[in-house]
Amino acid sequence: MRHQKKANPAVGILAVVVLLAGCAEVGFLGSKNQTFRTTDSMLLDTPRADILDLVADVGKSMKFDVSAIDKSTGSITLSSSAAFATTVLIGKMNNSNLKVTIQDGGKKLDIWLFIMGNFGTGGQEAAEKLVNDFKTRLRERLGMRS
Repeated sequence: MRHQKKANPAVGILAVVVLLAGCAEVGFLGSKNQTFRTTDSMLLDTPRADILDLVADVGKSMKFDVSAIDKSTGSITLSSSAAFATTVLIGKMNNSNLKVTIQDGGKKLDIWLFIMGNFGTGGQEAAEKLVNDFKTRLRERLGMRS
C-alpha cells in the first residue's frame, strides 16, 4: 500500500505571500510616484461660527481624517492615505493633506492641498479634482449655489 504525503499548508501560504509580494513590486515599479501641491480659495456668503466643524464633516464624507485643528488660527488639516493592505498587496500608494484656513473674518477660506500617489492619484489632475469635489460638497453643505 502506497502512502500519500499530505500537502504542507505552509507551502500554500508561502506561495500566496510570494504572489502578493510580486504584485506589490509590479505596482511600485510599474507606476511613477507623483506629487503635487496646489492652493485655492472659497468665498462664503456669510461667516459661520461652525465652519471648522462643517469642513471636518465634509472631509470625513470624502474619507479624510481630521489630523489637526488650530482654533487660534482658524485652521483645520484633513489627511487621507491608502490602506496599508492596498499598498502592500498591489503597490498602490496615495496620501493627501488638505488644510483649510479661515480668512477675512470668516468670509474667505484658503485651501491648501498636497497630494502624493501613483497610478494617476498624485498628479495635477487628481489634485484639481479633489479640491473641486471638496468645494462642491462644502457649498452644498452650506446651502450655497455653485
